[in-house]
Formats: sequence, structure tokens, C-alpha cells
Amino acid sequence: RRRNVMIELVKLIPLCMEYYPKKKMAHALRVAGYAYEEAKETHSVSPYDAYIVGLAHDLIEDTDCPQDKLQEILGTDLFSAVVILTKDDKDDYNKYIYSILDSGDKLAILVKRADMKDHFMQTETLTEKLKDKYLPVVGLFL
Repeated sequence: RRRNVMIELVKLIPLCMEYYPKKKMAHALRVAGYAYEEAKETHSVSPYDAYIVGLAHDLIEDTDCPQDKLQEILGTDLFSAVVILTKDDKDDYNKYIYSILDSGDKLAILVKRADMKDHFMQTETLTEKLKDKYLPVVGLFL
């Protein structure tokens, strides 16, 4: 089927607003913006796909959003990128990072880079613990 990005966004934004707390929604919007800009510059993936996945990237991991509802809105490919970006509680962070890189999914990799960028840009919440988590792996995404 031919995708209509506007319809996807019109359905996705209320879903995000329903399930994300306010701070997480702000984070998701910043990640979506960073992902969109990078995709526009690099032409590696569709900027619209990057925006949508950036917006949805934490829905499965951090909320009770029904996965079937999300998949219905995103379609198989974009939903797959969100699944790749979803860290399992049982996995350590390095294993999670390598699973994203090993997937070869350009969209998931680009959005993870945008996610890490946002965490580094939020200096008021960038704790030493977060720096210790992100610094060893950030070079893998450059």
C-alpha cells in the first residue's frame, strides 16, 4: 500500500501524547527532530520515516502502549525499527547497542544516534552515570 505520512503522524501524535509522560514526549519530539535533520542531510533514509520512528522510539520500552496499535499505525518496516530500538530489561546496554548496529537497520541506527545526541544535549539531566553509559559506545555510531 502507498503510505501517507500525514495520516501516520495524525494517528501517532495522539498515541504518543496518551502514553508518554510530558518530559518523555518532549524527548521524543527532540529525537524526532534530530533524526529528521540528519536524514535530510545524509539521504540515508526518508526524513519522514526518521521523524516517525524518532517520535515512537521509546513507546514499547517505556510505556504500556499496545504494540498492535503501534504496528497498525507504523506498518511493518517502521514498527520493526522501533522494535530494534527497544531495549530488553535483561540485556546489558552494550549488548543492546551491538544488537542495533548488527541489525544493519539504517533507520534504527540513525534514530539511536539522535537519541544519544539528545541525552548529551540535555546537560541539566546528564549525570555521571549517563555519561558512563553513553561515552563508551557513542563512537560506534559516528
